[in-house]
Amino acid sequence: MAIVRRSLEEIRASRPKIDRGRLRLASTEARVAATIASDPDMAPDIGGLELPPEPRALRVAARMTQDEFAALLGIPVATLRNWEQARNRPDPAAAALFRLMAKDLRHALRALGA
Repeated sequence: MAIVRRSLEEIRASRPKIDRGRLRLASTEARVAATIASDPDMAPDIGGLELPPEPRALRVAARMTQDEFAALLGIPVATLRNWEQARNRPDPAAAALFRLMAKDLRHALRALGA
C-alpha cells in the first residue's frame, strides 16, 4: 500500500463544503417528527415493548459470581459476560427466564437448583 503525504492546507482545501445552516434546519425536532410521520417504518413504535432485565443486575441481586450464575443457567461464562457487557443480547428463552427471575428471584433460584 502506498503512503500518500499531504499537507494540512491540501487536506483542508480538498474537504467538501458543508452548509451547516441547512443541516441544522433539516435536523430540527419538528423536521424529524415530520419525516417519521411521513414514513411509519422510519421509527416504529416500541413503547409497548418490555426490555428484559439486565443479567448483571439479576446476578448481583442473587449474590453470585459470574461463574456461579453461568453454571446455574447452564451456559458458558463467556456467554454471560457478553450479555452483561452488551456485546450480545440474550436469546428469547434467556430473556423470558430473566423476566421470570425479575418477578420472583428467590423462587426462580430455587427452581433452578441454587
